[in-house]
Amino acid sequence: MNETVGISKAQLFLQQIKRQEVPFGGHVFLQDPMITEIMALTGYTYIWIDGEHSSYTAEKIYAHILAAHAGGALSFVRVPWNDPVRLKPILELNPDGIIVPMINSRKDAERAVEACTYPPKGIRGLGPRRSNQYNNMDFSDYVENTRKTFLLALQIEHADAVEHCDEILEVEGFDLVILGPLDMSASLGCPGKIGGDKVKSACLSVLEKCKKAGIPCGISLGFNDLTLVKWWLDNGIDFLSSGDDLGFIQSESARVLENLSNFKKGK
Repeated sequence: MNETVGISKAQLFLQQIKRQEVPFGGHVFLQDPMITEIMALTGYTYIWIDGEHSSYTAEKIYAHILAAHAGGALSFVRVPWNDPVRLKPILELNPDGIIVPMINSRKDAERAVEACTYPPKGIRGLGPRRSNQYNNMDFSDYVENTRKTFLLALQIEHADAVEHCDEILEVEGFDLVILGPLDMSASLGCPGKIGGDKVKSACLSVLEKCKKAGIPCGISLGFNDLTLVKWWLDNGIDFLSSGDDLGFIQSESARVLENLSNFKKGK
């Protein structure tokens, strides 16, 4: 069977944004892929599988990709760094999205695009496995259309990136921008203050430029500050990642222990 590339879940995601439906995503850091499946079944549009701040191997990332798909969600994988050697094996696992951190200049953006694109426009090595359904796809059609099957997201999360935002957005070949307010806060000298005026102003300037350029822009947030989440929704963010497995366990554990302590005290 030599199948051809049809409309992908990645393209459906972009259509959802065009309809201004604001897809929601959740983050995973823990090893067990059942966590990803649970979050997907709960209703997240996409699961952010974080390969930057976790100890995931490629094999474990693959398990999380399968779990996201089993639960009906898209799989977005953040790689540890903007490095073709890091990107190539993840591309072969065929996630629905690749997130590249710390894009601070035109050169950074071009490097990420080239690593995810086959020659002659890029430098991605041609050795597809899962990405072409284990050779069950028409090879020429796969090579021609493979960039339509996944989304390439560049993460703007540093003051330098804000300064060079215009030149970053001029680069062709990527699909999304994702704001990283936590690293942004550190680069602006106010670590952790993601709801502060300096961070919101810097990130909002990027969002506005993305709107003018016609590039969807999302943001990665926690889930405790609902006022901040609403602020970004009110200001036109195109998609939003909120909440993570570690945070859910910690916050719910604290809530249960507080209730138990209150019972013990007779409240």
